[in-house]
Amino acid sequence: LVPLPVGEPAKLDDEFDLYQLGEDNMLQRYTGRVVSASSEGPRLQLRLNTTLPGSGDGQAAVKGGSLVGLITGMGRGQEGTLLSVETIRRYLGDFTDGVYNGPPGPGLWVQPLLRDDLRAYYGLAEGQHGIAITRIMPGRTGDGALRVNDVVLAVDGYDLDDEGKFTHEVHGRLDASYLFQGRRYAGEKARARILRDGRIEEIEFELKP
Repeated sequence: LVPLPVGEPAKLDDEFDLYQLGEDNMLQRYTGRVVSASSEGPRLQLRLNTTLPGSGDGQAAVKGGSLVGLITGMGRGQEGTLLSVETIRRYLGDFTDGVYNGPPGPGLWVQPLLRDDLRAYYGLAEGQHGIAITRIMPGRTGDGALRVNDVVLAVDGYDLDDEGKFTHEVHGRLDASYLFQGRRYAGEKARARILRDGRIEEIEFELKP
């Protein structure tokens, strides 16, 4: 048996095959289609419509002979979630040097800036968008570089909106937590453009485990 190669990320409306072993130990094939994407910390997950009846998780999603994800759960009816290959690649790649670093951990409390009074309080001008830092956990990501009341406008070149979302080049709008936890390993550096005391600054900070 030859392991499947890890393929390219599945995009919105992409269709692929889903494989699982049935109760009779025969390999069964179904189909799935991506309807949306979401991120929760380090995990990038795709929501699916499938022809797969709800029956656990772990099924492989295959397109063009390559793995495009793993089913992590089945919801009501024929809905499911797929762990994207970006997350799978990152976990596998963490072992290549023999040292497991793991994903960066959370450490920031943030405030969306959807209301005009909040935008005025934090000093955002017309056309500026981002999220305000309200608390920083000591010793964790952002400590020593970010400050309470900073407004994060962009991370690693991705502009944030007032809800704390950014536009991913493949998956559309995702939560900014993916930029802090899902794209890099603990110990790596990230760059942010912030609004601090009315001035725009560029800072670099370590992503802590």
